[in-house]
Amino acid sequence: MKLDTNKIYYLAAPLTSCGDITKNYENEQGYYATLRAIKTKAGLIRPLSALPDARVCDMDWAEAMQKCRALLSVADGIILCPGWERSKGCQEERAYAEHMGMEIVEYEELFA
Repeated sequence: MKLDTNKIYYLAAPLTSCGDITKNYENEQGYYATLRAIKTKAGLIRPLSALPDARVCDMDWAEAMQKCRALLSVADGIILCPGWERSKGCQEERAYAEHMGMEIVEYEELFA
């Protein structure tokens, strides 16, 4: 599967509700780097790099999700990174994307 180069995709990766936060940041950076390595020309929104670092800021979950929805609202689609189904935030982002009729892609599908 290829991403549509005329679209902007939101990269939904687990952060706080499952696993280690530092490792989750590293995983998201790896997913992004891999997408760039396959030379996708699609636009990518990376909420984990756009929002303050969850390890050092005191933003509560609801406020963070409000900001994530604002970022997601400008995307054409969402890429669900591994572990999304265990992440409360990623599940909410997926539901929002589905409700808005956005394209929904699981990260692994891009390499199948």
